[in-house]
Amino acid sequence: MRQPRKVPPDYELYPTEIAPESGLPPGLWQELNALPAVDLASLPVPVTLWLRVEGAPTTVLITTAATEPPAAGGARTQTPQPAHSLSDRIVFEREELRALVIASEADRFWRKQLLAACFDKWRRPDHRLTLDDALAGANPDPQGWPLARVLARLGAVVERVELAGVHDGEHGDLGIAAWPAAA
Repeated sequence: MRQPRKVPPDYELYPTEIAPESGLPPGLWQELNALPAVDLASLPVPVTLWLRVEGAPTTVLITTAATEPPAAGGARTQTPQPAHSLSDRIVFEREELRALVIASEADRFWRKQLLAACFDKWRRPDHRLTLDDALAGANPDPQGWPLARVLARLGAVVERVELAGVHDGEHGDLGIAAWPAAA
C-alpha cells in the first residue's frame, strides 16, 4: 500500500533567514528578519527587495516606491512599463506586497502561486495581483509574520536591498542605498 507523502511545514522547506549573500550588515539583517512583513510598506523610506525565486523567468522585485499615491482626481500614477510584453524584471508594488503577505499568512500563497503570479507579470507587466485574487476566496488571517517567514513561505531569497535616504554611502536609520554595493 502506498504511503501518503508527508509535507513538512514551510520553515523546514526553505531557510528561515534572509540569505547573507546580499552583503547587508548583520544589524540590518536582524531588523529585516524581525520586521512584520505587512509593515514593510509603512516604513518611512521606500524599500526595494531584489529576490531570487527559483523557477521565475527573471529577477523579482518587491518595492514600496513603485506607485504614487492617488492624485486629487483619484487616479493612480502607474510605473512606466516596457514596450515589449516579456519584461526584464518582475515588479510587485506596495498593494501587491500586502496581498502576498496576507495570502501567505492565510495559507493561500506558496512558492507555486508566486511563480504563477511572476509568469503573469512577466507576460503582462501591467497585471496587478489583488488581495481577492491572492486569497482565492479564503478569509484573511493576520498573524504578523516577520518578513523572513513570508519570504521563506514564498521560496524567495533576498539578493539585494535598496533603501532611500543614503548619505555618502553610509547608513543611518534605514538609510541604506543598496547592498551589495555595485562593483
